[in-house]
Amino acid sequence: MPAIHLCVVQPAGRPAEQLQALAGLDLALMLRTALRQSGRGPVTLAKNRLRDDAVNLVIGGHRAVDPAAWADAACVLVNAEPLGQGAAALSPHYLRLLQELPVLELDAANLALHGPAAAGRVALLHPSVDAARSRRTVAEAARPLADRAIELLHIGRLTPWRVQRLQALQALGVRVARMDAAVHGPERDELVRNARAVLLLPETPDGRPEAVTAMGVMALGTPVIAELADTTRIDPLWRETLLCVSPERCGEVFGPGQWNQAALFARLQAGQDAHAQPDLQAEWTAFDALVEPLAAQQAARPARPAPDRLNADMAHQGHRPGWLNLAADAALRPDVCASLGDDPAHAPALAELLAQGAGRLAQVDLGDLGDLGAIGNLGNLGNLGERAPDTSAAATRIFDHALSLLRPGGVLVLRAKGLSPAQARERLAAQTDAFWRSGWFRHRLSVDAVLALDAQGLPSRDATPHAVRIVLRKVETSLAERTLARVAREDYALDDA
Repeated sequence: MPAIHLCVVQPAGRPAEQLQALAGLDLALMLRTALRQSGRGPVTLAKNRLRDDAVNLVIGGHRAVDPAAWADAACVLVNAEPLGQGAAALSPHYLRLLQELPVLELDAANLALHGPAAAGRVALLHPSVDAARSRRTVAEAARPLADRAIELLHIGRLTPWRVQRLQALQALGVRVARMDAAVHGPERDELVRNARAVLLLPETPDGRPEAVTAMGVMALGTPVIAELADTTRIDPLWRETLLCVSPERCGEVFGPGQWNQAALFARLQAGQDAHAQPDLQAEWTAFDALVEPLAAQQAARPARPAPDRLNADMAHQGHRPGWLNLAADAALRPDVCASLGDDPAHAPALAELLAQGAGRLAQVDLGDLGDLGAIGNLGNLGNLGERAPDTSAAATRIFDHALSLLRPGGVLVLRAKGLSPAQARERLAAQTDAFWRSGWFRHRLSVDAVLALDAQGLPSRDATPHAVRIVLRKVETSLAERTLARVAREDYALDDA
């Protein structure tokens, strides 16, 4: 059996966006349980990391994908997103990936939308079936449904349609607890185990609940009530095992004398028991047919070339697949534990990096000004070139190391707050116009672009933007520039001075 690696895509962004992306962890944990229970693997799991020696099941590809990072890895796109009419909008880029890459589809209702040409490239799997079998002891050890504290738990972000349906239930006297906060992983499992039933509502009137959420809930032994129209296309397995209720028949389940009765809970539990019975051998066979050729192709490939992009901003951007990830904090699990500034504790690692990577990198991303301050004890970008070079020595060393690593034409990227584009250009003069002050001679950094950004990181026309994104390019100095440098340098920049 080939090694399987679960890669959860969690792009950098605001805390709220990162919490939403953490939903992929729930699916990853369920897939890991099912894969191990079926005897496949070994199985590993990580955030934003691909493995060269395994088939990578990529979860959350609809959030952010760097195609360059996937180019030399064996990847299968795990799709748990509803497709077609009534589904949430997905980016054209992600929809194109679904047409090009191998896909592990978790919702049978999506299969027809992949088209006949997808045969052999798309496989269907209901991972919660085996996950439920392996976690049965957990479900049996939980409190009986009637003794659980949460009567009915709604999972999912609020949309206008969901708000309307929740208000209708409240009008019938039903108490619905809402999981408003983005809770995922073991903490989410604990809430689900403490609920008598979980309510799933579509985001829109013609939509359908997310099958992956239903899978995860039932795998924990908690029944699911799904509200959807009778005509809504849904995976046959879920229609048989969920309690599906149309908005028009809501009163038949939640009306006076109906809701919260032992018979209803017994019916829900029976659906959960039936859910664990189907034979998935055919699905696992299709899964093997999808991943085994990829594993063979990966084993025959030559070693992946060393990354030519350096991420020195792991504190904000995390691990970036396909990049060389640098950080002084070992807890971030960097590829190289070092910094580009003065850090005696990691000086040997930095020296090795400079020796092996000199003149090879196409891009160095230094990240936010806060990181520059942490790396080089630099508190304000205004120190760059504001006075004599000795006051910006720490920043100069960071830029000097970056310049050494870049190949001609390579770019250095950083972000800073509290400056306009014009101010940023002025403060960078020591590293661009007066390059000789930093000890540079044959190469220098040239300002390629300075882009004003708003608080969301989008382009801004504000005269005092939230931040600026600076792109510097390594260029060869001209004969006139070298002549000027010789005039300014005490040693005339002679090699044998």
